[in-house]
Amino acid sequence: MYGTNDPALPGLTLAGVVNTTVTDWNGTPTLLNDTGNVTQTLASLARNAGETVTAPGPTYAITSGVLNALGGSAAGNYSTSGALSVANSPTLTITTAPVTATIATPGQTKVYGTNDPALPGLTLAGVVNTTVTDWNGTPTLLNDTGNVTQTLASLARNAGETVTAPGPTYAITSGVLNALGGSAAGNYSTSGALSVANSPTLTITTAAGDGDDRDAGADKGVRHERSGAAGADARRGGEHDGDRLERHADPAQRHGQRDADAGEPGEERG
Repeated sequence: MYGTNDPALPGLTLAGVVNTTVTDWNGTPTLLNDTGNVTQTLASLARNAGETVTAPGPTYAITSGVLNALGGSAAGNYSTSGALSVANSPTLTITTAPVTATIATPGQTKVYGTNDPALPGLTLAGVVNTTVTDWNGTPTLLNDTGNVTQTLASLARNAGETVTAPGPTYAITSGVLNALGGSAAGNYSTSGALSVANSPTLTITTAAGDGDDRDAGADKGVRHERSGAAGADARRGGEHDGDRLERHADPAQRHGQRDADAGEPGEERG
């Protein structure tokens, strides 16, 4: 699987192990059956280099192998070259690594009276960040952090739209995932279903009330009207006072005017 070391060295099949009846010159037949009585194992393997499912993978040719000595009760009856035969074209195939998607922020929220929010982001578990070693003994660093992504196609949750019971919290029950993306996506596989192992939820919060603000505004309006009315009354009062002052001043003005009128003929008589 992608992101792991090459597996343990595989077992071998030995061709040439005797299982037959032989006859000597004396005419005596002898059954020889060494099945299971001669064995051999690999000391090492070599293969073409590569650690990805994507090109040049996923399949890498095994090119050679070194064999240990023969073993088993019949081993002394056989010889070996010490080298693995690759006549059957052995290979190593790297399979995709599975990733699991969960909601990054499992506690989702929305305000009462609004649609469910945009589909949330995901966290992917299983993305490789390690060093692997092949049969050749070669280490390879694999770090796919940020190079494989996934998004939600849809979400499902328990029904309800109220802060009051059965709210305010509703379980997210399932989700459908889009295909994997990113430069390393080809090395991974996905079930296509959201994991809800982290118990994601949607909580509905109360809507902010603005009734008090409207009442306060109305009170301010009333106070403003009252203030305006008082101002108007004050202005009207001032006008009345002015009228009274004018009326009060008229007799004096009229008296002065009469004196002035009376003086004019005397001047003419003098």
